[in-house]
Amino acid sequence: MGQVVQSLTDRDRWFRGMSAIIYELDDLSVHNDYEFGTDEESRKSLLNGLMEDWDIHDRATLMLWLDRIKSGQRSYLYGEMKAFLDPLRDEEQWAFIQSLNPKNANYHEYLIVRTYMYKLPSEGIAAWDWGCYADLCRKCAHVGIITETESDELVLKIALKAQSAYNSWKEYTVAFIAGKLLWMGKSEEETVQRHLNVVRRLIIDYSSIYNKVDWNLDLL
Repeated sequence: MGQVVQSLTDRDRWFRGMSAIIYELDDLSVHNDYEFGTDEESRKSLLNGLMEDWDIHDRATLMLWLDRIKSGQRSYLYGEMKAFLDPLRDEEQWAFIQSLNPKNANYHEYLIVRTYMYKLPSEGIAAWDWGCYADLCRKCAHVGIITETESDELVLKIALKAQSAYNSWKEYTVAFIAGKLLWMGKSEEETVQRHLNVVRRLIIDYSSIYNKVDWNLDLL
């Protein structure tokens, strides 16, 4: 007898929207709202990815990572660099960045912060943290490390934070992209363009998950 597939609620889609850029880059299909494969091979591949990329293999290691992400450690670098650049005049900012070695990640990190620091609200790149958090919860629920109910409870808390911090899916995705590029330490045109193309699809495409569920959806 085949597995019963439960229909998604708008809240389910909203939660998936937090990590939509990750799913787009992983070539999951927007047409089924980024469903994971349910066969054993797909589950094993997902579990291997959690172990290799995050060293997550049980609930304890997942919660350790979630606590790290929730603490904002990934946003600290952005805040520190923004605080350094902000008091400087525009020409001073550019002069400082150009004084750095383009072969070093530090150059690209400052360039990314300078590019986005006036485009983001006070929470900055927190969208990147929260998107990764939601993705880890969903993947761990899919492979049985936590339950679907626990995943929803965990994601709800940060989803409410995201909804308060940003005004729209567009603003959220810009912050997410800024955070991901900063984490990668890359500002090359090819890399940036690939990510911006994903954002455009998510905002414009009628089949996008962002056009299926409103940013201001009541999540409670």
